[in-house]
Amino acid sequence: VTMRERAAAAGTENALGGALKNLGRLDEAVAAFGRALTLLDGLDGAGAVDAAVVESNLGAALAESGHLDEAELRYRQALTALERLEELGDDETDGQHRADVLNNLADLRHGARRLDEARVLHERALALREQALGPRHADLAGSLNNVAVLLMDQKRHEEALPLLRRAVRLSHKVAGRAHPKHATALVNLGEALMQLRRATEAKPHLERALAINTAALGEGHTSVRSAANSLHTCQAALDAEQEQREHARDQHEDPMLATRSTLLFD
Repeated sequence: VTMRERAAAAGTENALGGALKNLGRLDEAVAAFGRALTLLDGLDGAGAVDAAVVESNLGAALAESGHLDEAELRYRQALTALERLEELGDDETDGQHRADVLNNLADLRHGARRLDEARVLHERALALREQALGPRHADLAGSLNNVAVLLMDQKRHEEALPLLRRAVRLSHKVAGRAHPKHATALVNLGEALMQLRRATEAKPHLERALAINTAALGEGHTSVRSAANSLHTCQAALDAEQEQREHARDQHEDPMLATRSTLLFD
């Protein structure tokens, strides 16, 4: 079997692993990724880069199946390999493979509520993508969103806002105005604005997100329910603000009436 044939067979196994993972058949996905790694063992150049990518994919499948320690080991091995290959000039993606692994590792930290560590990893991934693609490239939307969500989890909503606004613009550019990815960015922006007590600004973003998800995914989808819940919370906040304003107006006394009442007691 030639090296080219091994690489081709590994590509097939890697694609199979990805499909099985998406179907939730995680044990089978792990096995497929393992077979791909075996086929790529000992290859250099592009084959070594492929092996690092497959190792990261294996880590993701292990993480979803609850094997978190082994997943982290796989991610770290993939990261080390990619750093070495970049130094040798064998990985020509300008760090984008490494950014993918950093994001995966950050997701592990996020799940463990190690938020500072997760944010630093997502920021490193964002920096790699910006360096490779430029600050206005559409593919940055996901990385911007990752950092912003970590900031929101740390109650740093004001810092998250500019990142979320960029993510909204870029997701519109890459996915289109009617794509669920754009809706996700809109929901996150709306949630941050609500936490800052800016429900009036948040509402149109959430309305748009709900309309996008309903049209694209159908009313029963979890993303539709999530957007609807966010919009309901936003409307409740607006209703409460209106009620407070009306109550304050009802309690406000006419200054002249107050003066006359005082004079009568004299």
